[in-house]
Amino acid sequence: DEQFAVRQREQMSATPRALDWLEQHYPEEMAEAVHFDYFGDPSEDDQQALEALPPHFQEMLQINIGEWTLTDARIEVEGKKVPVRELLLGPGGPLLPAAGKDWLRRLGERSLSLYEVREARSGEGLLLADLLRPEEPAVWVDERAASRSLVRWDVLGARLVRQGSGWVLSGAAYPFIREEGLACRDEIL
Repeated sequence: DEQFAVRQREQMSATPRALDWLEQHYPEEMAEAVHFDYFGDPSEDDQQALEALPPHFQEMLQINIGEWTLTDARIEVEGKKVPVRELLLGPGGPLLPAAGKDWLRRLGERSLSLYEVREARSGEGLLLADLLRPEEPAVWVDERAASRSLVRWDVLGARLVRQGSGWVLSGAAYPFIREEGLACRDEIL
């Protein structure tokens, strides 16, 4: 139990440590990537709307931006677009414990997708079906917090991360009104 707890702490500390390292070494490049690539060069009105979001939505947005940064962002370094993951996991990246580097590696193995809740057991987990990969079977995800608020047929954008022989949610979540989530799926497919 103690080893598991240490590993969990190392994994969870990897994300803020990696983001701090990026902010310290590539502040302008990261700000540009978030502005143009994540937000798509938002208008001034859109920026004001984002700044006016309630605190809990601001927090959710920061989690989502952080995860996108660690998994999908590319920044310009010496005239070349480089995946942030390469900077973090390659030579010269931040000093992280092995479990932290392993978490960052696993975090980027699977892309963000749309999931439909097929079953929710409060405080235990969720049975999720990937709406963008309908040929894949639904998978059980160990998730205590989200399983208390999500119910059958809810739709969310999320990233699954392999944890031992099972799955966990990465932390970033994009809740959808069911009809909007299904419309998003239809547009993607």
